[in-house]
Amino acid sequence: MKGKHVHFVGIGGIGMSSLAHIMLKKGYQVTGCDINSDQETVSSLKAAGCVIETPHGSACCFDDSIDMMVYSTDTRHPMPEKDRALRGGAALKHRAELLADIMSQKQSIAISGAHGKTSTTAMIGHLLQVAHADPTVVVGGICPQWKTNFMYGKSNIMIAEADESDRSFLKLPAQTKIVTNIDHEHLETYSSLQDRQATFLQFLNSNNQNNSTHVICVDDPSIQQIRHLIDINYVTYAIDNKADFYAKNIDLQPLSSSFDLYVYGQCVARCTLAVPGKHMLLNALGALAAARMFSSVSYEYLVDGLKSFCPVERRFTIRGSFHHATVIDDYAHHPQEIAVTIQTACNFAKGRTFVFFQPHRFTRTAGLWDQFVQTFRRELANAKLHFFMTTIYSAGEPEMSDVSTERMVKEIDNGRCAFIENRTESIIKALPNDLSEDDTILFMGAGNVSKHSTEIFAYQ
Repeated sequence: MKGKHVHFVGIGGIGMSSLAHIMLKKGYQVTGCDINSDQETVSSLKAAGCVIETPHGSACCFDDSIDMMVYSTDTRHPMPEKDRALRGGAALKHRAELLADIMSQKQSIAISGAHGKTSTTAMIGHLLQVAHADPTVVVGGICPQWKTNFMYGKSNIMIAEADESDRSFLKLPAQTKIVTNIDHEHLETYSSLQDRQATFLQFLNSNNQNNSTHVICVDDPSIQQIRHLIDINYVTYAIDNKADFYAKNIDLQPLSSSFDLYVYGQCVARCTLAVPGKHMLLNALGALAAARMFSSVSYEYLVDGLKSFCPVERRFTIRGSFHHATVIDDYAHHPQEIAVTIQTACNFAKGRTFVFFQPHRFTRTAGLWDQFVQTFRRELANAKLHFFMTTIYSAGEPEMSDVSTERMVKEIDNGRCAFIENRTESIIKALPNDLSEDDTILFMGAGNVSKHSTEIFAYQ
């Protein structure tokens, strides 16, 4: 890559900040701008020596020494700093193009899917780190092991989360590609489930390095429908279907799971994962398959790595206790994710579960309306579940006048589902006075609902 000064527009984004850190590690001068200077990712980059100004269009964006300006899909609209960079001869790159450049220099794994890709990416990175493979990792969440969203290794191995939300994952080369599942999601980009299936098929069949072998989850019906069209070698993993890597004798505990790992019909190890939920166990199978197929890591290292893995931030993260009840924070925002997270929380709680959910994006809420309603009705069959829904987090989208949580609550029509303002004070008032250590409070969503999971403790 030409030049030594790279500027990131929207540097605080979870995908942008990891690349900014890697460019710093490579010896580049890195600057950036963002509309939110309070993000943890921004603080981390500033501590590493990065100059970051707020908002976009600040003085540092027009520095004549900028050789490359990096932007994301969220900042793709016209901006004066982009025009200035082009006029000055700087390269203008989408985040995925820069990631592709870095990956092309290494032997790499790319992980994508509607659900579970962040956790699977982090697991693979941790497994290979425990095995002393010293990989470089780019992940879409904060990993407690590294206290950040990247790891810079000295080996020729790279593991990267592949974002399908804007189809930019099609740019990424990789020796091994993992698809965890294909679901109707990111409706601002994809017109239908069939559109997503075709795009994931293109992802698997294109931009491959030599000797490619991919990893797919055959518990997912959408993957099953297209697997005969994959023209690259692949291995499979599953819990409920026949696969190359699968689990038997599963023991799901409130905060962990254990299972026998079978590979090509042979039991190779007894594994323990210190993360709850059947969905996380499925992610672990994908991570184990990828680590084994990609680098032939011994099963001894795989077992040790899985046992010491800590979940990514906001993946069933326990924040503490409020009036004795356990407070949990989770990123789930799609009906399928919501269902498994609520089920995991109810399995954890001995008593009642109080869920505070914030819908994310008007396009998702409108496009998956029936799935949301059916999911909430089904889960509310559990008499110990109490559900509250806040206003929709727009994520910059224009409002839709006929799409609201108040309307959804009425359609769900259950006495234990109610609308609530997105304020910590309102949440406190909604909780009963007789909370106990058997109860669980779950904050769930991809917007800013997470803040209540920490602010609530000021009201003890």
